[in-house]
Amino acid sequence: MLAREQQAAHAQNRPATIVLDVLGDKLARGELLLEKKEMICPHCGEGLHRTDAGWHCQGVRVVPDTSLMGSHTYPCSYRIDSRTIIGFEYDRGIGLYWEATWHVVAQARAAQRQPIQYSSAAVQQQLDNDGLVVECSADRLTKTIRNPAIGKVCRVLALSRLALPGLEPEPEPESEPELEPVTNVTNDLLSMVTDPTAPVSAKIGLVTDVTIDSYIHEGQPSPTA
Repeated sequence: MLAREQQAAHAQNRPATIVLDVLGDKLARGELLLEKKEMICPHCGEGLHRTDAGWHCQGVRVVPDTSLMGSHTYPCSYRIDSRTIIGFEYDRGIGLYWEATWHVVAQARAAQRQPIQYSSAAVQQQLDNDGLVVECSADRLTKTIRNPAIGKVCRVLALSRLALPGLEPEPEPESEPELEPVTNVTNDLLSMVTDPTAPVSAKIGLVTDVTIDSYIHEGQPSPTA
């Protein structure tokens, strides 16, 4: 029991763990932000616009007025300061602007009088050893990756989404529909289906489990050809 507690304490005190904990906490509080491919205003639902100062909304907000049984329309003033942006989400994971990230974490730990005793490079190496760096350059752990939110290539530390488990998971890709089992199509059945004089009820009963794909797979000509 004591050995397990010591191992858990050691894991919590690892610099890589500390960095991720600080980031996760600040992202959850809204103090930091990761850009997404589509930046949407949480107040009015309009798309945000990017400037050097950050992101801002040009939409309008509709506020109900219960006293007049109506509503008022106001310009939406939602903004995101660029100084809170520490990276972006992309198809393979998270791209962190490492210098900005390291500065934020170092400041937070210094304010708690618990400065990180490791260098920035050492923490990057720990993250890589933990299997959290998903791609890197040949000579360094950072890599230039296209930010889908702004369409520009940036040098970042590319981490797996597992590094910050509070993020929304990537949607699962849609699977291809499975083909129905092929049913043998006889010449008599094909003649019945394509015969314009045959009763509709008879055709329905015969072709319940037969599709056009069945004809093609069996090497028969399509009835619509």
